[in-house]
Amino acid sequence: MVQLVRRDGTTLARRPFGAASYGGAASDAPLLKELVRWSRREYLAEMHRIAHGMKGQGGSFGFPLISRVGQSLCRFVGRDSERVETDLPVIQAHLDAQRLILEKGIRGDGGEAGRRLAERLETLTAGAEADTAAGGHLVPNSRSPASPRPGTI
Repeated sequence: MVQLVRRDGTTLARRPFGAASYGGAASDAPLLKELVRWSRREYLAEMHRIAHGMKGQGGSFGFPLISRVGQSLCRFVGRDSERVETDLPVIQAHLDAQRLILEKGIRGDGGEAGRRLAERLETLTAGAEADTAAGGHLVPNSRSPASPRPGTI
């Protein structure tokens, strides 16, 4: 018997998993596909929760730019978002920006450079959402176009 169980103990799916189907037979493909989708949704929900917290608390600690980047990421991953692997560069660009802001201790809105960084992330997010709505996806590359280059802030 195979069960797909959430962290809270809720059973999402249960079905026999016999010796004949062991090893990934075609009959197990729907369960495995659902497991991947469920796992992705769980991670995105957790990312949304963290981004929402950063959005709300960044300004309280003197980092309103963290709040703005958190808001952009929060909107992108959304509560019920179905992001795909090709959306990872957009998410990574947000994480890179937040890491840079904290490592450099950029307080306030970051001035002109902070404004440009936030606008680039928001533009990248809007572009990815429009591309997804049109049925396409971003083409992943080794460096996200919104990732800040060293020394740009």
